[in-house]
Amino acid sequence: MSQDSLADRKQFSAEKQRQPATSHVRTHNAGSGAIGPCHDASNEDILKALLAMAEGIKTLVVETMAAERQVHVQQEGAGIPSSVASNDIHAIVAAAIQAPLGEIERIVQTMKDFQETLLPAMSAAVQGTAQAIAVQMTDIKHMTAEIKDIEDASFRGLRKELADMMAHIDKTKTEIAALRPEGADENQIAIATNELDAVIEATEMATSEILEQAETIQTIVENLRDACTSNSVEDINHHIDALENVGTTLLLACGFQDITGQRINKVVNTLLYIEQHIGTMMTIWQIDRGTGQSHLMVNAPDDDRPDKDLLHGPQLSNGGVSQADIDALFD
Repeated sequence: MSQDSLADRKQFSAEKQRQPATSHVRTHNAGSGAIGPCHDASNEDILKALLAMAEGIKTLVVETMAAERQVHVQQEGAGIPSSVASNDIHAIVAAAIQAPLGEIERIVQTMKDFQETLLPAMSAAVQGTAQAIAVQMTDIKHMTAEIKDIEDASFRGLRKELADMMAHIDKTKTEIAALRPEGADENQIAIATNELDAVIEATEMATSEILEQAETIQTIVENLRDACTSNSVEDINHHIDALENVGTTLLLACGFQDITGQRINKVVNTLLYIEQHIGTMMTIWQIDRGTGQSHLMVNAPDDDRPDKDLLHGPQLSNGGVSQADIDALFD
């Protein structure tokens, strides 16, 4: 009876050793209740597994001690020495708890390795990432502030330039409007054009009259020469009266100079008036004097005549080379 019981205990211990090492280590997988490896579980699951192992070992020890007491009782009844039975039972217990204890030691070592290696590395990585993010956020704030300052400065400069331009445009409009005062029937430029047309017309009429009277003088001189040859005093007096009339006509024809002079003075005043306002506009827009195209001041922009550069009109009294200078070259 005692030998059979001892054999049963050894078989029970062997079956315990053949069971998976994780039989007492259970970690909960949500929804399925599956058991997973300890090193894949969280700290909470590992602690639960350790507690389950400890509880299993406790149960095993209690069962073993109970079995040992029962075996002692049976052996004492059969006359078997208790020391032999105790040694066998101790061996069975040691063999039964060896696998769970090894698993516990492995789990504890894994947790120590995790705490000593992975946690510091993860903490350092997280801390380094946080510091890098903080540095980048600081740089972004600085860049945002600089961009805002640049935009503000640019917009301030742009607003100032636009305000100055609007002021220049308003002043220019005032100067242009001054060329034709309010209530005037015609502007200054149109008046100057009409005055110049009148000067040209009056000059043309006076020139025609002077040329016609010059021809009359030639005719009278020829007739007077014939009258002197014939010694006709009456004819001579007649021709002299005709010469006097021609002189009077010439004086009247030359009277255009006074009227045209007044008209030209109006044109000159108009040009001075225009020049004054154009000069003001040039000052407003900060245009340097003397930067215009001088050939456009003499010839019209659409003048396509081949000799247009030579058609500058007669030179002024104090401009160009005089006839005396030319004569001096041949002396």
